[in-house]
Amino acid sequence: MTMFVDGSSKKDPDGRRAAAYAVVTLQKVLEAQPLPLGTTSQKAELTALTRALHLAKNKRANIYTDSKYAFLIAHSHAAIWKERGFLTTKGSPICNASHITKLLEAIPLPKEVAILHCRGHQAARDKIAQGNNLADQVARQTALQREVAPLLVLETSFIPKYTKAETRALLAQEGTQTHPSGWITLHEKLVLPEQQAITIIKQIHDALHIGPRALLNFLSPLFSPLHLRQAIQTVHRSCLTCATISPQGGLRPPPRNPPAERTSARSRLADNPAGSCSPQHHLASSHPVPTPVIGVQKIAQAATGRAMILTVYTQLNQEDIDPPHNPA
Repeated sequence: MTMFVDGSSKKDPDGRRAAAYAVVTLQKVLEAQPLPLGTTSQKAELTALTRALHLAKNKRANIYTDSKYAFLIAHSHAAIWKERGFLTTKGSPICNASHITKLLEAIPLPKEVAILHCRGHQAARDKIAQGNNLADQVARQTALQREVAPLLVLETSFIPKYTKAETRALLAQEGTQTHPSGWITLHEKLVLPEQQAITIIKQIHDALHIGPRALLNFLSPLFSPLHLRQAIQTVHRSCLTCATISPQGGLRPPPRNPPAERTSARSRLADNPAGSCSPQHHLASSHPVPTPVIGVQKIAQAATGRAMILTVYTQLNQEDIDPPHNPA
């Protein structure tokens, strides 16, 4: 199969930076989702490439991107940064470490894959240019959508299991509802089963790798507070990735280097081709985590209908993905 990916990050009519990504073939759009406001173009490009790799799981695929940044990250820079613990030679954290980690984890998923760079914004004289232009157009249009897609995923096979004591205690409270899939909601918020709370929160945490406070703020509109804070703290303390790059979800003070120690932009770029985050811009979590636009009722419906709470991007069935073809 041959896919074309693109990420878009542009200011919308209200002056806010709207972002989205798209994964397409020559025939159709495989996946396109808006991303949280403020998402940079680099993060959008990394997300697009990562999602294409997931869609190509166990398949042979050619993936075209016009992003030299994402292309170089996939082919060389990512392995270098992983060896360094996602730190520059000067010990400062690189930008987009969590996105690069997800890209590295996705690269082995296809049976065979070639990640190819193509020039962007070219006249559609060949199929590669046509596919790239389609991905660009879809990403731009999707970025202007007002409703941001939910950001997290739980396995569709996940089945909540409450103990009999838990169920009795919850049903005794006003505002409790049970659903055919087994989920229980309290005041329209999903209740984490006590014995599965760590498993659920870990799966969500591993999709973002943000600090405990940011994750709590993100999930509070969706989940009942029962077991939530404790599960988040436990998962965060045991996460090796967070221990390495230490995402805290807040602004940090600027560096206090004397002027003589500061380097030029060119020397910083040479030292860190993937981009280095200064302390006040440490990872994605330096920005406030947006509350999901999707309503709690819709999430409850998703949970009751498909045993799914949230979805990080639309998961296509394997039969929905085009068979391999030659773009040329």
